[in-house]
Amino acid sequence: MTRYRTWRGIAAGLALVAGIAVGEAEEPAKSSTNPLLWDEPNQTGVTVEEFRQMLQTIPEPQRSNYQDDVRLGNKLLRSIYQQKRMAAEAVRLKLDQQPKVQAQLAVSQRQLLSNALLEHFQNGLKEPDFEALAREHYLSHREEYRTPEQLNLAHIWLKTPCECERAGKRTLVETIQSKLRAGESFEALAKQYSEDKPSADLGGRLLLPIGRGDADGPIEAAVFALDPPGAISGIVETERGFYLFKLLERHPATDPDFDTVKAQITEQLKSTYLSVQVGDYTTRFEAGPTATINEELLKKQAFPQ
Repeated sequence: MTRYRTWRGIAAGLALVAGIAVGEAEEPAKSSTNPLLWDEPNQTGVTVEEFRQMLQTIPEPQRSNYQDDVRLGNKLLRSIYQQKRMAAEAVRLKLDQQPKVQAQLAVSQRQLLSNALLEHFQNGLKEPDFEALAREHYLSHREEYRTPEQLNLAHIWLKTPCECERAGKRTLVETIQSKLRAGESFEALAKQYSEDKPSADLGGRLLLPIGRGDADGPIEAAVFALDPPGAISGIVETERGFYLFKLLERHPATDPDFDTVKAQITEQLKSTYLSVQVGDYTTRFEAGPTATINEELLKKQAFPQ
């Protein structure tokens, strides 16, 4: 429902300016009560009521900022003042009588009232016990919140952009494997031979962990068979080249407890509940099968004469 509330704020602001335009072409004389802003030469001011009207168009969490911070309040007052003078000038030029402007005002009012109805509906909803529903959902969908097993790896990658290079790269990777078996450093060999430069500069270390389904089948089979940390794979061959992997860290799958994911699940359930309720409610107002459309007349409205 965020989109409805966002539009409501925008439309309310438009309607406020429109109200000034069509209803206050002539600024009333300064009242006996002190306005929040008064410009004597232009005989124009901003009343407390007008300031509060504009505050109503600002989302509630931010609204108090305009009362607590004098600088923000001043800025808002000046904005209202500017809008009022511009609206009055538009009326003086009879822009409010233009069909386009009148159409925009009508659409703005319709949107405002529609969203006021939606807000009224939402405020009247009796929410279910979301914590109980969240716990029930957690117990029946625990696998959705499981953190899968992941591996931190280093690799040496010899690329084969064409088949003509495959034999030579195979010989080279076998040489590297022999060096590893002889006790040479994986990190040093990665820096020397790996053609994956970003990881080669880090001694072959991959920045992101790998989980099930993140890599090609032969690679996944090879790396998840590695144990313990420090173990080095055999040569893995794919269409993209030859690999040697070193297991750096293994992170077992974990199941978070309910308290850890309660807020996440509750928010998901609330969002779904509200979406369904609002969807069902707005459907009541859709044009049903009894409504008829004059299609011939409709075609003429795209480019009205």
